[in-house]
Amino acid sequence: MSQNRQSFFQSLGFRVAIYITLIELVMLTIIGFIYFNSFNTEVERRLRENILLPAQLVNDGVLEYASLAELEQLSVLIGEEIVNSFVIGVNNNIFYSLNGDYTGTAFSDFTETLAEPIKLADITESTILGNSNNDNLIAVAPLLSQDGRTVRFYSFIEISDKATQARRDELLQNYILAIVVTVIVSSLVIFVAFNQIIFSRIRVTLSALQAVTAGALSTRIPIKTKDEIGVLQLNTNIMVARLEELVNTLEKRVADRTRDLKISADVSRQIANILDTSELLTELVKRTATEFGFYQVSIFEYDPLKGELRMVATHGHAGQKMLEDGKLFHVGDVGIVPASARTRQATMTNDVAHGQSHAYNPLLPDTQSELALPILYGGDLLGVLDLQSEIPNRFNQSDIELFSAFADQISTAFGNATLFEQVIEAQQAAEKADRAKSAFLASTSHELRTPLNAIINLTSFVKRGTMGPTTPRQEEILGLVMQSGQSLLALINDVLDMSKIESGSLKLYIESDIDIHPIIKHVIGTVESLLTDKPVTFSVDMPPTLPLLAVDKHRFQQILLNILSNACKFTEKGEIRMKITTDDQNLAVSVKDSGVGISKEDMGKVFEKFVQTESGLRQSGGTGLGMPITKNLVEAHGGQIWLESEFGIGTTFYFTIPLVAQTEAVL
Repeated sequence: MSQNRQSFFQSLGFRVAIYITLIELVMLTIIGFIYFNSFNTEVERRLRENILLPAQLVNDGVLEYASLAELEQLSVLIGEEIVNSFVIGVNNNIFYSLNGDYTGTAFSDFTETLAEPIKLADITESTILGNSNNDNLIAVAPLLSQDGRTVRFYSFIEISDKATQARRDELLQNYILAIVVTVIVSSLVIFVAFNQIIFSRIRVTLSALQAVTAGALSTRIPIKTKDEIGVLQLNTNIMVARLEELVNTLEKRVADRTRDLKISADVSRQIANILDTSELLTELVKRTATEFGFYQVSIFEYDPLKGELRMVATHGHAGQKMLEDGKLFHVGDVGIVPASARTRQATMTNDVAHGQSHAYNPLLPDTQSELALPILYGGDLLGVLDLQSEIPNRFNQSDIELFSAFADQISTAFGNATLFEQVIEAQQAAEKADRAKSAFLASTSHELRTPLNAIINLTSFVKRGTMGPTTPRQEEILGLVMQSGQSLLALINDVLDMSKIESGSLKLYIESDIDIHPIIKHVIGTVESLLTDKPVTFSVDMPPTLPLLAVDKHRFQQILLNILSNACKFTEKGEIRMKITTDDQNLAVSVKDSGVGISKEDMGKVFEKFVQTESGLRQSGGTGLGMPITKNLVEAHGGQIWLESEFGIGTTFYFTIPLVAQTEAVL
């Protein structure tokens, strides 16, 4: 109920009723104001004439002076309530009076009761005065002698206009009531008339439009007249009918396009996972023809050197026959396919019988319409997608947009497949070259190590005097030769180990129940010899007993020596501390030094092969293989290795080795 009331107050009918009421009120108020003013003017005019009438009749000789003191006669003449009436002599004495108490008194005594005194000598003609004390009217007029020239007396008549004012008030009340009744009745009449003639039809039209807005497009407005509203309703019906037709056709078009887009997306998603070019193109034409219901789908590959478009994928018996026959176009030939390749734009004909660009093919006699789209990749023409249909007028602008996007997807998939093939070929070539490099390094390192060991051994014999006595200077030179030989042998061993790791031929010989104390003792001796000439202290913190491990003894020792020798190399003063701890699962080793440290930018390079950090290059150079080999050896044992470092402060390497026995491992 509240909602209906609110809707009514917001309706056009309510506003029209308000406008009509306001117009009527304004018009009736103006008319009433004019009429009431005219009425007041006429009443006042007649009142003035009536109050002056007795004096005029006396001057005309119709009445006697004494008549002015007779209440009954004055009431008949004036028609109003008489308050006072005097006949006053020129000597200011009252001769006749309605009230006998004033007879024979001076008029000046009476005037003292008035708001303003009246001077009879100043009155030369009939005059009407107002008494501001009580709103009465006073008429003073000279009474002439018979010759009409001499003033013998003055008449004084005072009346009350309460009756007149009451009549005015009654008239005003009646008029206001009349206005209200007139406005209400006329507004109702006009509103009912408007409602029947206009508003009801507008509501019908509005209701129909609301139904249309809600989706009932079959709604129509009943038309009863041919006036302006009838014409509006007729045009509205026509508009709704066209809207219904458009919506119906739009829904069909949207459904068709949605179906096409879904098919296109499905086909694209499936072919995107195919990386073999031949399989990709075959699957592509097959799915396109099947899903979209085309008579013929073909892909032509473009050869820019020969300017030819050769069919590389199609479907069906006719397509296979064309493939076997080596179907091709030159870009200058007549046909939809060459035209699309030349212009690099979609080319279409919906009536091949009358189309000049279509090239008739006896293997495809039922073609009625054809669409060719260029397949572009990075701005280069890869080929042309050719679509043929048995239905005339099969293609439109929407199809061009759809299949142009489809052709772009094909080019991307085709490009990805081509790139994948190139990557596979490059990877195979790189792997082959890497295997050849690793084999060469392994072979070369092995061949170099044998004569180098002989050189070191022979030099050792000479130095010890086995081959005859030597001088101190000769022993010094021979020591340098042996030291350089040992360094070169270490480098060759690193290269050989890395080659074996890369080729997957480095084996770990895991032995169970290995006591690592002798290994640690040997490593400690080696480190102390490396620090002989440096102000660096070396300490080891480990429990008195350590569990037996399952490790490759040689490689475990190599891990420790690589990390500790690295610490010795980069620590010029301070200390190096090795700490060994165990838990239920791992043996944990940390090596902390006070060396030059490693910058944050170089920390990622530590375990990269053949890469030296900036501090490493400044300190000693080298092959950059020690730590990469160490990392591989730790991980081959099932452990982990990492480091913490602060440039200028020092570095700490950590690694763990599992306590659980490992089987033989191959890197």
